[in-house]
Amino acid sequence: MIARPTQTSANSVSFPAAISAFSDPDSVEFVDEFHSSAQETRYALIGMCALGLVYVVFTEVDVGVIRIIHARRADRKMLKIYESKE
Repeated sequence: MIARPTQTSANSVSFPAAISAFSDPDSVEFVDEFHSSAQETRYALIGMCALGLVYVVFTEVDVGVIRIIHARRADRKMLKIYESKE
């Protein structure tokens, strides 16, 4: 199950668009070491959504639930990571 984000901002993307990035077979997922702590590991997924845009989706994992913390369009650095994995 994927839980809706608790916070939104002007740079946020829609929940359905963020979820669609998880379906991208070329997506790249890694531990977000900058925002992780000893109590909680956060992840970042870079993937193309159903609209054809590349998004970065930040998540944390609870038992049986992937919680979306934030999602936004990928910046140049994230696009470069995404494109290098294809």
